[in-house]
Amino acid sequence: MDSVEDERPEPFAWQPFTPAGVAAFAQASVFRLLLVQTLFALLAGGCLAWFIASAWFPVVTEAVEQLPAEAEIRSGLLYWQGESAVLLGRNRFLAIGVDLREQRGVVAPAHLYAQFSETHLRLHSLFGYAEWPYPRQYLIKLGHAEVAPRWGAWKPAILAGLVAGTALALLITWAILATIYMVPSWMLGFYANRDLNLAGAWRLCGAALMPGALVMSIGIVAYGAGLLNLPELGAAFVLHFFAGWLYAAISPSCLGPLPELKNRPKNPFQAASQKEES
Repeated sequence: MDSVEDERPEPFAWQPFTPAGVAAFAQASVFRLLLVQTLFALLAGGCLAWFIASAWFPVVTEAVEQLPAEAEIRSGLLYWQGESAVLLGRNRFLAIGVDLREQRGVVAPAHLYAQFSETHLRLHSLFGYAEWPYPRQYLIKLGHAEVAPRWGAWKPAILAGLVAGTALALLITWAILATIYMVPSWMLGFYANRDLNLAGAWRLCGAALMPGALVMSIGIVAYGAGLLNLPELGAAFVLHFFAGWLYAAISPSCLGPLPELKNRPKNPFQAASQKEES
């Protein structure tokens, strides 16, 4: 007679918050995994868009209002009809300023500072700085009359593109990470005699990345709300990787045994007694 455990139906894959819930995706379809991943990707993209709209957009709007009547980038040089060193907008998250001769006449205590010099754009942050020269082949008008209406018109499109682009980038990244993680996860299931093949391990690892994505989404919102500082957000970024590794390592143990082991009696004398009874 089969045991009650053997007659129990396969768990329905719907939530990747517990090891057992993640393990259920090993027997689910790829479509179900992609559906759940898409929801998490859109959530992450929405959290990032909310942060950009609430923390960065007001500074950009303030900077646009401070633009002079005449300004442009031509032949790789910034022509600025205003003060050579001026802070255009700032909050604790972002600052935008102009320092044509890089005399450090503008001090901007923000997590990210975008500084426009005569020849390049430089981004300063806690992790250092990076700079990009202006393109020589384009003429870019930066006067208030040109930039203000375009900025007002493009803000919704930028946010929508940010959500869609973030979601797509996450789906591609998760597919790559699941491919990297699936072999170690499959080996854990193999040595534990669990019913897990490579395809199932790939789906399991894809679901195992969702708790980390939720941690990062919450971290972005907490950072934007002022509950986390920048180093703590960095710690949340590291933690979200560990969450994926942890779920990918633990979840295979929540799967059922191999089919050939399900009906094998635990007691070696049980098979003989069953034959005698029959």
